[in-house]
Amino acid sequence: MAHSHSSVLTRFNPQRRAIFTMLLNTGGREWTVATLTESLRRSVPPDFVQTTLDALLAHELMTQAPGHQTTTVRLTDEGATALAVILDQWRRGQDPSTTSVTARGTAPVPKDARWVAPPGSP
Repeated sequence: MAHSHSSVLTRFNPQRRAIFTMLLNTGGREWTVATLTESLRRSVPPDFVQTTLDALLAHELMTQAPGHQTTTVRLTDEGATALAVILDQWRRGQDPSTTSVTARGTAPVPKDARWVAPPGSP
């Protein structure tokens, strides 16, 4: 399934970079807004964490973990790939919204392009 790039996710922000880095550095860990905010040592406000997690869920880059009273999410493999590409593009000073993420890597594409999940992804 293809997803549109969201400027909420691709627009550089140091708080968003901290969230993406934490998610990538902790593998398949399950997160709530509270646990992620605490792990970031409250350097990112809870409402910003919530907005970011909501956007990641909306783009199916995270999944909701069943069996929890509080919304609990986990980064998908597709999400890990997308966040790694976005962080890499930020490091290079490039705009991630002009990059398509595929199983083979990245390639410049028009801004209105969609990115495609790797083969075998749900």
